[in-house]
Amino acid sequence: MNIKVDRKELINVLTNMSNIIRETPVRPVLGGTKLEVSDSGIEFVGTTLEMSLKNKIDGVVTEYGSVVFKIPTVLEYIKLIEVEQIDIMSKENKLYIHNAEFSVFDSSEYPNIKEIQGNISFDMDIMDLLDGFDKVSFSASLQSDNLSLNCVRIESYEDKLHFLTSDNFRLSYYSYEVNVPNEFAISIPLDAVHAISKIFKSYAGNLKFTIEGSQLKISTEHLVFMTRLIDIAFPEYKAIFKNLEGNKKVEANRETFLSALKKVYTVAKINQETKDAALFKFQGNKLNLLSSTGRAKTSQNIDIIKEGDDLKASLNVKFIMEFVNNIKNNVIITCTNSSSMFVFREYKNDNYIYMLMPLALRED
Repeated sequence: MNIKVDRKELINVLTNMSNIIRETPVRPVLGGTKLEVSDSGIEFVGTTLEMSLKNKIDGVVTEYGSVVFKIPTVLEYIKLIEVEQIDIMSKENKLYIHNAEFSVFDSSEYPNIKEIQGNISFDMDIMDLLDGFDKVSFSASLQSDNLSLNCVRIESYEDKLHFLTSDNFRLSYYSYEVNVPNEFAISIPLDAVHAISKIFKSYAGNLKFTIEGSQLKISTEHLVFMTRLIDIAFPEYKAIFKNLEGNKKVEANRETFLSALKKVYTVAKINQETKDAALFKFQGNKLNLLSSTGRAKTSQNIDIIKEGDDLKASLNVKFIMEFVNNIKNNVIITCTNSSSMFVFREYKNDNYIYMLMPLALRED
């Protein structure tokens, strides 16, 4: 194998592949990326067997062939080279890159990655997909053994795409209108969501979204990402949406509210008994946020507009901040009482809803 490629493009490709590849003692070859040069061009492949990435790159081909190598040392070396074009050659079980020599795996041991064709396929803007992920992924369960919640749920119905996540303590929902030819419901593993966000963040334009059974493919002209989907049912959520309006409603300025949350969180996060929690007192047109430990205490007051009786509740400050960081306008909060579900929205935006259960109410 003998090729010449652009150094900056190669750095981008290897960085992309690094978002997929995982070390495994069971099959060490999976800890490498496969570089394959054929009639189809120059292509890099990485896989965990659960998710895979193919990345094509332009270049000059002198000789066909394939090689599997580990990325970290190669990528570090390439970043230090001060040339625009890089010569890459494999020979006698070695990889040669611009005066450096690297060991390789046996490429025949690398699994063959078959691309799905899909019975559901449509184009969508890359930023629409990434925005949907950003709006909800923070509230997905981080427990990898909880498969039904360790994911981002995407459902297509009523001419909209609906994004959902939950960790049993909260639920995030975001939707937007999109022209999708089929109705579907899929759960994308959280690891795959994070990989997609990193890989496609620097791209603009449309991508092709393809579903075939329990497989998803997201592709552009040079990139093909595939992942296995989660087959376990996502919890039923639609019934909750039928009764979201509480008899108490609060509106707060986003910047003022976020500033108070950040100050309170400096204390709340070190409280071992009530980790990340603070007492929220909604009294008249004021909101008091209180958090204390044996070593520190803070009380923050902000102006609000409130409809309904006064109340107080213990809420997770970090969880609320994660929602507020994703909006631009005022925060709307509705609830029924201190033990009921708290519903957060952005002012005049019913397409983005965040539901949070309160904690056991206690005051120091």
